[in-house]
Amino acid sequence: MKFGLFYELQLPKPADRDQWGPDAERRIYHDMLEQVALADSLGFDYVFEVEHHFLEEYSHSSAPEVFLGAASQRTKNIRLGHGIVIFPGGAGTAEEILYLLGILLDPANKKLPFPVVFTGPADSADYFQQIHEFIGATLGPAAQARYRVIIDDPAGVARAMVQGMAEVRDYRRQASDSYGFNWLLKIPLEFQRPFEVTHASMRALRLSLDQPVHERAANLRRAFSGIVAGNIKEYGVNAIEQYGPFELAGDPIIMEPLDKLLRSFVAQGRMKFTGAEYKPCYRLVA
Repeated sequence: MKFGLFYELQLPKPADRDQWGPDAERRIYHDMLEQVALADSLGFDYVFEVEHHFLEEYSHSSAPEVFLGAASQRTKNIRLGHGIVIFPGGAGTAEEILYLLGILLDPANKKLPFPVVFTGPADSADYFQQIHEFIGATLGPAAQARYRVIIDDPAGVARAMVQGMAEVRDYRRQASDSYGFNWLLKIPLEFQRPFEVTHASMRALRLSLDQPVHERAANLRRAFSGIVAGNIKEYGVNAIEQYGPFELAGDPIIMEPLDKLLRSFVAQGRMKFTGAEYKPCYRLVA
């Protein structure tokens, strides 16, 4: 049996005010690095860190490779995780998948090995099949080739990740890239900037087949960011209550699979957290 650490960097706001102190995020990162160094000295086997964007309080971990690079300078034996396993979710999971695909489909990253697995129990098979079909219909087979779907097989997932990490290690050795930081991975500045969700920005999103596939993935991610905001984030919920649903427009060949996927999320109860009937925060228009 092996033991390891798994971090998300939760940082709740103080009970007596609505913002963090000026030192809060620096402190949580340094505390985590101290914990990893201690775990290494105690013989722990591995450490993994997630990647989330714009999830205040729940996860302040937007750049795990930067952290893992710092951890590599403070440890000797502990293994640092470098791979992504995605479990069933809803609009937020689709948002994160599309963000990742937007980066991996960039021509600058075409040759980079990056192990990604979609997995879950047997009853998640339909969910991932819908995601897989949506990606194929909107982004094509090149996008589908950047991940694997492995259902109800934890050992198979582990084997896939071990194989993927070996490919990453071999590629970095051949390319003279660092093991502690992925210097060859290119993330354009536009991908790093938050998407400001408003009715105008949602309506202005370009969802078309005549744009580069990585830009199309990025705009689909922004569309799902808006849906997540309209579903659960205070500013998004307030905007929907005041001005009505967000509008999304694009080529029919993209909008039809998008409509099918969103309808399946509603039917499966993946768009709400309460027992109340879901009222869509979006409207697809011609």
